[in-house]
Amino acid sequence: MLSRDRHPDWMSHLDLPLDLQHQTLNGFSRLNRYTGVASAMYRYVRRAAIARGKNRGGRNVLRVLDIASGAGEVPIAWCRRAAIDGIPLKVTATDICPAAIDQQQRRAEQAGVPLNSIQLDCLASPLPAGFDLVTCSMFMHRLDNHHATRLLQAMQAVTDEGILICDWDRSRINLVFAAVASHLISRSRIVHHDAGQAVRAAFTADEFKRLSEHALARPVRVRRGLPCRYIIGLDEKSVPETAVAFA
Repeated sequence: MLSRDRHPDWMSHLDLPLDLQHQTLNGFSRLNRYTGVASAMYRYVRRAAIARGKNRGGRNVLRVLDIASGAGEVPIAWCRRAAIDGIPLKVTATDICPAAIDQQQRRAEQAGVPLNSIQLDCLASPLPAGFDLVTCSMFMHRLDNHHATRLLQAMQAVTDEGILICDWDRSRINLVFAAVASHLISRSRIVHHDAGQAVRAAFTADEFKRLSEHALARPVRVRRGLPCRYIIGLDEKSVPETAVAFA
C-alpha cells in the first residue's frame, strides 16, 4: 500500500505568476477532460435533475453548487450537456483563486452557457445555501481528515437533496498512470509534479468511505468508475437507496 503523503502541491501557492496559474489550470482541465470526470459525474446530475422534475410534478431547475471548481471545465460540461438534453440546470462554481474565477467565466462565455462564479475559500467561509445538489471534484485529496470532515458536513448542511464527490484513488498503479498522463497532455512542470502529488496525497476509496460515513452519519457507497478515481454520490430523494454512487 502506498502511504498517504500530504506535501503541498505547487498550484496551491497563490503567488505563482499569472501565466503559470493559467497554464496549470489548462493542464488539469485537459487531464480531467481526457479521463472523463465530467461525463461520469453528469450521469448523476442528469438523473437527479430528472428525478427532481418527477418529484416536484414538473421540470424544475436543479440548482448545483460546485466546490473548488478550478477552471470550471467540469460544471461547464454539465451545462452544455444539460442544454442538449433539455434539462433545466443552474450551476454556481466556486474557487479560492482569482485566476480560476476568470477562467470559469471566459470558458463559460466561449461555451455559450450561463455559469455563476463565486470566489470563496470553502474551508474558511460559509458555503452559500439554497442548493439541491452540492458537488466537488479533485479537491478532497488536498485535505487532512479534519478538514475533509468539516467540508463534507458543510456541504450536507447547504443542500436538501444530495452530494456528489469525485477524487483520486491512491495506489501505485494510479500514481504511474497520473505521471504518464500528465506528461502526455501538458508541458507544465507544475502539472507533472502536482498530478503525481495529488495521487500520493489522496485517500483510498475505502478510506474516504469510512471518513464520509463518520462525517455524515449515514452509509455511503463508493464506485471506481474512472481511471485513477472514485465517485461517491449521496441522495435521499431521487433514488431509492440512502446513498448511491454512479460511475
